[in-house]
Amino acid sequence: MFGTRFADPLPRLRPFAKDRDPERRLRIGLVSGDLCTHAVARFIEPFLEHLDRSSMDVYAYMTHAHEDDVSRRLSTMLDGWRNISGLDDDAAADLIEADAIDVLVDLSGHSSGHRLLLFARKPAPVQVTWIGHPATTGLRAIDYRLTDAVHDLPSVSEDLHTETVWRLPGVSATYQARGDIPAVRGRPPFEDNGYVTFGVLNRFEKISDLTLETWAGILHTLPDARLFMVVANVGESDILAQVEERLARAGLPLDRIRLHPRVSTGYFELYHQIDIALDSFPYNGGTTSCDTLYMGVPFVALQGASAVERAGVAVLTAVGLEELAAETPEAYAACALSLARDPDRLREVRSGLRERMIASSLMDHARLAAHVGEAFRTMWRRWVDASRAA
Repeated sequence: MFGTRFADPLPRLRPFAKDRDPERRLRIGLVSGDLCTHAVARFIEPFLEHLDRSSMDVYAYMTHAHEDDVSRRLSTMLDGWRNISGLDDDAAADLIEADAIDVLVDLSGHSSGHRLLLFARKPAPVQVTWIGHPATTGLRAIDYRLTDAVHDLPSVSEDLHTETVWRLPGVSATYQARGDIPAVRGRPPFEDNGYVTFGVLNRFEKISDLTLETWAGILHTLPDARLFMVVANVGESDILAQVEERLARAGLPLDRIRLHPRVSTGYFELYHQIDIALDSFPYNGGTTSCDTLYMGVPFVALQGASAVERAGVAVLTAVGLEELAAETPEAYAACALSLARDPDRLREVRSGLRERMIASSLMDHARLAAHVGEAFRTMWRRWVDASRAA
């Protein structure tokens, strides 16, 4: 285990010199390398905009040297901005302790740019992981993981965590659409094409062999259908050969698959070519699933037991489309086929999907910010009570 091998030998044992007033103004610290043009920033920015700052200050600790316009915008919303990319973990921990942070929040988990071994040094009395990676960090020094009851089923996921699982009411993060998102396509593509196009914009590394085999079954059952996939660097001949070999091995008909390189400019317009999106499993899409619905495209998901397998059902449940989240690969295929074979239902599901999402808890930023703020306050009160009893 990562925590046992690398983190447990590192805890800082000195006591915190803290004012133990449970209701005093709190200092919250956010640690991330993604406080820039990155998906995580699209979830953090609306939280910062709506968080009640009357009883707490918020500091950011950026772990990457590169900062951009998003970084600069976020920095104006904070009480302090520190770039700790040039500091080792001990020095960064000293800085956070000097800033008197009460609740320190990891926004990376085991994703790129994380500083989990900084958290292992316990520079703040309360430490939390949230948003960046839907799983335990494996660190006993991190006290809580913020989640919800759909991502992490009660009495199921506790044994998978070193942290205490803290379930927020409703969703555990809200989505902010980028300012350059185009309008939803008025007519579904099948109206003009004469066939249904399934689409996959998830990262190729998330797609398992069983997923590909399930998609192959869908295409073989619906012989006029097409599959549109986005794959990074697929324009390079060696990458293309590797991808096509894997698709063919799974039984997918290459003559009915369109492979498109991953892009930044024009990304959202790609949804105009898709009638129904197919989620990856067992590692579901996250931000991509929110983008998909916002662009007026429904998606089919397979739900599992852990959080990485339940991101799809969490998003679909929030917008009232949980019937598109299946429990087995066979049911997943049947759900996709049923929707593709029923043009009227497909038109109905697509119609007003962006508006439906805007009205859902996925975009109720004020509610989410209030719940997270209450969680931080309650965590602090618990620490105060425990420290007084010690």
